[in-house]
Amino acid sequence: MAKKKTTKSMTSYRFRLYPTAEQAELIERTLDATCWFYNQLLTIQKQRYIEDPDVRVSRNDFTNLVSPYRQANPKLKKIDSTALDVVCENLVRAYDNFFGKRSKFPKFHKRKFTNSYTAAGRIKDGKSSIHFSQTGNRFQIRLPKLKFVTIKGSRLPSNPVKQATITHESTGHYYVSVQVERTKENQNVSLHPVSKRTDNAEIKLTGKSVGIDINIPHLDFSDDHAIVKLETLEKTSEAKHLLLWERRLAHRRALAKEKQAQLEHASRQKMGIDSDWHWWQSKRYQEAKQHVARLRATQAHRRDLFFQRLTTQLIQEYDVIVVEDLTVTKMLKAHRYAKHISEISPNRFITMLEYKAQWHAGKQVIRVDPKNTTQACHNCGFIMGTDGTRALTISDREWTCPKCHVHHNRDKNAAKNILQRGLATLN
Repeated sequence: MAKKKTTKSMTSYRFRLYPTAEQAELIERTLDATCWFYNQLLTIQKQRYIEDPDVRVSRNDFTNLVSPYRQANPKLKKIDSTALDVVCENLVRAYDNFFGKRSKFPKFHKRKFTNSYTAAGRIKDGKSSIHFSQTGNRFQIRLPKLKFVTIKGSRLPSNPVKQATITHESTGHYYVSVQVERTKENQNVSLHPVSKRTDNAEIKLTGKSVGIDINIPHLDFSDDHAIVKLETLEKTSEAKHLLLWERRLAHRRALAKEKQAQLEHASRQKMGIDSDWHWWQSKRYQEAKQHVARLRATQAHRRDLFFQRLTTQLIQEYDVIVVEDLTVTKMLKAHRYAKHISEISPNRFITMLEYKAQWHAGKQVIRVDPKNTTQACHNCGFIMGTDGTRALTISDREWTCPKCHVHHNRDKNAAKNILQRGLATLN
């Protein structure tokens, strides 16, 4: 009997961490060590390149340096060795991307911008060194060196954990993102007896297709689906509160920089040396920074929850979903709409659709070129701005095609053009 083939893919889960004071201190020391070790390896690689430009360093060349460094530096002995191995992989990947012309040359890491590290799970007898445990209603995850850390979550993966990324966000909260192998036969199992989630359940095919035009601040569909309004902070009490604290943050940053300049001037006058105090160490600045970060995180979490529910609903209703292949970096150059674009995060919405479509057979998400989706008539294909006609502006919400005389709603017409282009790629 032939062995049944299983399809494998990687998926990740994110949990809130609640470390003790000792565990939080160890996390900070690990962040210090990984940042320092990355810069050491980058310095070595630069020196090697100066001596011999033709030499290419492999991952093993870097990982062989982990043990000598741990022996020479007592602080590294208390740090998870797998985190240092991942640092080696990251640097090799950075060089591969540079030589493949996918990114710029690797830069040195600054500690104040290093807020996460990754630990690899060592699998033995089908069990990973990074695993979950449950005692009553209390959930914990075992991480290298940190041992068992309390987490918040009710839906834990049963498959072995490949790696875990521990993050200390600017809000002051700790999170862990675990990556597990997801197979078609072994779906994720909830360990919480009350939780009944159906995200991974099989979804029946409907035979429906839809094109989605992403606007500010709503989504328009090519069929009779109701327009979905996207939430933004414009003209709300939260927006005013965020603006207030952003101004306080800018003011306190300016005061802290002024204080640093004064201390440096005084220290040079008296002792001839520079002051060790830096402006970002100001307590009032850090307080405002954390407050702004928490307000922004609340907004991001609300948006993600809304997108999770919406994308699941769309995957259940449609088999083929066609969206525009948007270049957000170029869209943000339009300063008038940059804030709203960053708030609705269109790429986040499209990414959720894509990975959820991969979970279910027969579901598909297609990206198409957005050029002229607004200017073209979906009925006859005539493009406004040609043959002496005036191109549509953003204020033209409705228009009539001069060729076939069909009256269009601007956004509904764009959604139908997007659907036609996507279906054309399937034929």
